[in-house]
Amino acid sequence: MKFSFKRITVIATIFSLTTSFLPSCKQTSSTLNNQKITNSEIADMDNFAQAKAYYTGNGVEQNFQRALGLYKKVAQQGHLEAQHMAGVMYYRGEGTNQNYKKSIKWYRKALENDFAPAQFNLGVMYTKGRGVPQDYKIAADWYEKSAIQGYAPAQHNLGTFYRDGKGVTQNYATAMKWFKKAAAQGDNLSPLMIATMYRGGE
Repeated sequence: MKFSFKRITVIATIFSLTTSFLPSCKQTSSTLNNQKITNSEIADMDNFAQAKAYYTGNGVEQNFQRALGLYKKVAQQGHLEAQHMAGVMYYRGEGTNQNYKKSIKWYRKALENDFAPAQFNLGVMYTKGRGVPQDYKIAADWYEKSAIQGYAPAQHNLGTFYRDGKGVTQNYATAMKWFKKAAAQGDNLSPLMIATMYRGGE
């Protein structure tokens, strides 16, 4: 069965749009291993490590409510990743009712220190109009702030915006630049977008 280039391009675009404009919970520090942890060891762990363990279910039974409570406790002390993860959990409704306003509140706390994943996720919220008015220009601005710091998901989304002229002036060369940067960091979607752009002569 033969597929036309146009059909391949459409499929690639749909796949990109349905998978890349989602909130990221990527954390910068290493995750816990899967070894079982005793109750006494849990008590000795710092709150952030406990939160990660309960969120992922690594070594303990997964418990989003406990994870969120611990993330918020640490976040109130200014911990950037904890602030970001509290935002992610409110966005997804994990361990709590979904609340975009509270999600934005926690993202903005992390933004005070230019935390790239939070910048990306706020871009996603402006892209989708979740908790804020939909605004592609503002979304593009947040993606760019995150992309400049080297955050691959933001680089991919910024490339998509430049390819489509969404929130920015359409520029295929700039789109390709950001797709290549994201691909170099292992982003799974960007190589597909690079290939379709080359095939289309863009």
